[in-house]
Amino acid sequence: MKVYYQATALDSLGNEQKSPQLFYRIPLRADLNLPDPPEISLGGKEFVTLFARILNDGDTQVGSGVVAFYLSGDTLLGRDTVDIPPRGSVIAEIPWTLPQIQNPYSIFLRLDPDSLIPELVEGNNSNENSPVLIEVDRFNVTVGGGTGGEVGSFDGNVKDSIPSQAVLQNTVLAILSEPPPLPTNQPDLFFASLPGYPQGRGYRLFLADSTETLLNNQKAIMKIFFDPPDTTKRDSLALYRWKEGLQRWVSLGGVVQTDHIELSTSSLGLFSLFINRDNRPPKIEVTVEGQAFANGDFVPSRPVISALYQDVNGIDIDSIQVFLDGSPVPTEKITYPSQPEDPNAVPVSALLELGSGSHSVRFEGYDLNGNSGSAEIQFQVVPEFRILRAGCYPNPVTKGKAIFTFTLTDRADEADLRIYTTSGRLVKSFDRGRWGKLSGIGYHEVEWNLLNLKGKRVGNGVYFVLIRARKGDEKIKMQDKLAVLR
Repeated sequence: MKVYYQATALDSLGNEQKSPQLFYRIPLRADLNLPDPPEISLGGKEFVTLFARILNDGDTQVGSGVVAFYLSGDTLLGRDTVDIPPRGSVIAEIPWTLPQIQNPYSIFLRLDPDSLIPELVEGNNSNENSPVLIEVDRFNVTVGGGTGGEVGSFDGNVKDSIPSQAVLQNTVLAILSEPPPLPTNQPDLFFASLPGYPQGRGYRLFLADSTETLLNNQKAIMKIFFDPPDTTKRDSLALYRWKEGLQRWVSLGGVVQTDHIELSTSSLGLFSLFINRDNRPPKIEVTVEGQAFANGDFVPSRPVISALYQDVNGIDIDSIQVFLDGSPVPTEKITYPSQPEDPNAVPVSALLELGSGSHSVRFEGYDLNGNSGSAEIQFQVVPEFRILRAGCYPNPVTKGKAIFTFTLTDRADEADLRIYTTSGRLVKSFDRGRWGKLSGIGYHEVEWNLLNLKGKRVGNGVYFVLIRARKGDEKIKMQDKLAVLR
């Protein structure tokens, strides 16, 4: 409170002079009260706790102020002692020990219930006439006992049971009901009807210590209850978890019972129940980088094998696996985006180190609806730089064109195909334009229209075909014959 004053002085002639207006503050007494509306809620990090925000609108510090928590009906739940600074606020708290019941608890406070603190206003120390309704949605989780059995959402639609040794330290599990994100980019998903929520509902389960996955490979038993669907939809029910990085729902499956779906999971997060109308596997296309690959072709000893996973509902990137000759490829050899720009088309590549011989690589994975897909290629590795399978057909050629084929067992720095007469005169050379990529590993085809370097038809006779390739200082070649008869 401010008190204003001003000094006035008169001299012997009666002249008056006034000082500037001044003030001094008279400290007000403490004034304990509650926010409007009262802020009372459940929470806690190591055990479930009932919290309340307490205000002091006065100018006097409150030391050891008592806050009493009551259940409607004047049942005392507990007391806390707090120090409240002038014009400030603090949080009072007591352990929560009441069980979950069908209806919310009605909670009110009394501040300074024994009237030990001189206050400016005495009639605003309680919200007994406007109690706060508390829904029990927090539960103690201990290292040695987990949740001690089933606990659930306040509406009864979700039950969860965490076993012992699943957390590093005692903590609190929250089970909250909230509107779920729509499956906007997943056209085959539809929310299942839950009791009280015909359009579906989301349930967020989290631990106060920020743990996202239970420890020691322990799994919680989770149940979501639903309105019994007709028989045509029953087999399509599945529990899904929201993946924030993908902005998509990911299927966890589950076992459908009479009125609920049940599964074991080590993950926490946001869950919902869906009807899934998708039974199509993801499409997987496999190729070898740096070459036009056909199944059974040659590849280098250190190839990069790539695959494109595609699905209209999205790819579950956590399910991606690559196998070399039936054995899993180490994850450090596999590359794919952790948050793909387009979850419907995910590129994957594997850098392999291969010995000589025949090999196979298989890519596996699931779409976000739990449908599995796979694709496999076979190929060969030859440690030596060689030209294989050279040939020409038809031979003899009587009209039209001749086709030359050959295979390189590794990438060349340069390669060409030349045609000579039996006397050694160059008739045709293929090393530029559309034929400038003969140096790639694998199979090649070259078409000859029977014209020479000047664009004129060649005469009948025997011609030599020479294939050459160079890789560094290593040079290889192969020769064949072709007869032209017209």
